[in-house]
Amino acid sequence: MSPTTLVAAMRAEARAFGRILRLRGIDLERHVTAEGWTVRDVTLHLVETDLLAASVLAARAGTTSIARAPVRPDGLRTDLMLEHARASLTDLVSMHESASLRLTESAGKVAVTQRVTWGPATLSAENLLRARLMEHWAHGLDVARSIDVRPTFTARGRHVAELAFRARLAAFTRVSRTLPGEDLYLYLSAPGGDSWQWGNPESPHRVEGRAEQFCYVAVRRLAARDSGLGVSSECAAVFLDQVQAFGGPLAG
Repeated sequence: MSPTTLVAAMRAEARAFGRILRLRGIDLERHVTAEGWTVRDVTLHLVETDLLAASVLAARAGTTSIARAPVRPDGLRTDLMLEHARASLTDLVSMHESASLRLTESAGKVAVTQRVTWGPATLSAENLLRARLMEHWAHGLDVARSIDVRPTFTARGRHVAELAFRARLAAFTRVSRTLPGEDLYLYLSAPGGDSWQWGNPESPHRVEGRAEQFCYVAVRRLAARDSGLGVSSECAAVFLDQVQAFGGPLAG
């Protein structure tokens, strides 16, 4: 995938989150499934992590130094969350738009293969941007769920599914297992009648089904047992049960 396409997908996902924030009935103080945060907390978390990611990418491009990682004085909320605990919806929307724009502008100046440090991990700029897209999508689900709305699943979900499949080794390591020698095969039916596939088509360890359901599982918003996804072996079942596009327990 070209850098331009991925940056455009990230911009589109950020705009989608902004549209969710503007939906009628959104209550900034309502709790969501993610980490016990409110809608306000989730939005400020995205602002903060987008700014940090933009800083990391800009540092690689040689235009700035890396910003300080967020700290959580109360163990749950960061300084930014506490500082803007009474910010209006209009202000939050503006902050989010500005942060996501800085992220995509920084991403456009770095080669997708460039390695960057993100928390305890080192990953490509491409996967960092993909991870930011994934988190916007996941938290958009949280906010929409707070008013019983289910956002339309789009082709941008491919980035979420790919990120999760790339993390398959971690899924097995989490339960002290090794990735099978035949690898895995993931086959998903996608929006518009398309299909997304990763892995070894000859593998006996297969996961198949709807892309939307797999992505819900991958961001821990749906239990594997409730997903309707098919598995062909015990190894495939382990992968589906343990897959995570990002860290954290099953939410909701």
